[in-house]
Amino acid sequence: MVILVFLLLGCLSLCQADEIAAGTLTVKTPDPATGQFIVGVPTLISFDLSYTVTITSGTVTPTAVKLYLSNADGGTTSSEVTATGTPTTAVTDDGTFSDLSATLTVDAANCAAYTKIVAKIEATGDTDGDNNEASVDFGSGAGKAGIKVCEVPSTVADDPTGGSDTTSEPGTTKESEGGAGTACLNLSLLLSLLLAVLTFMNG
Repeated sequence: MVILVFLLLGCLSLCQADEIAAGTLTVKTPDPATGQFIVGVPTLISFDLSYTVTITSGTVTPTAVKLYLSNADGGTTSSEVTATGTPTTAVTDDGTFSDLSATLTVDAANCAAYTKIVAKIEATGDTDGDNNEASVDFGSGAGKAGIKVCEVPSTVADDPTGGSDTTSEPGTTKESEGGAGTACLNLSLLLSLLLAVLTFMNG
């Protein structure tokens, strides 16, 4: 009889669980069709995160939404960053956290391993933390996060001006200009001397 009572109490506590569960993570900016997450470059993103709520007897109050990068099975992850714009009032119905924002930086050490961005809801009164995460894969187009770039293009680094190298060999231009100037000076002196000799002879 005692065992039966404990079983009933256990079932009752489970049935009265209050929880919030993450739904769909949608990246809004940068545009998933053209946006890029370049390794080592901080990228500011804005996103929406839908959620469902089950309330039986208590309250569930979100305290934060955090983002991190992860590989497919969650074995490799980045450090978490806290998004701004998360409401911190009790939720009673299903809904969406809209226009949240955070800055993510893809680290070079694990860039190749990362496949997705993960959002995690933290809340007080939540009795089940196993369903608080939603993710979106890297890629281009609707339902994606944008393209992940693990190698920085070398064009800018090699030639910041973007143009070709047309510089002459050191000293070539100046030497040429100096040689032409010297030749003109010698010719002027020769003509002056010749004019002086002719003037003397005619005098």
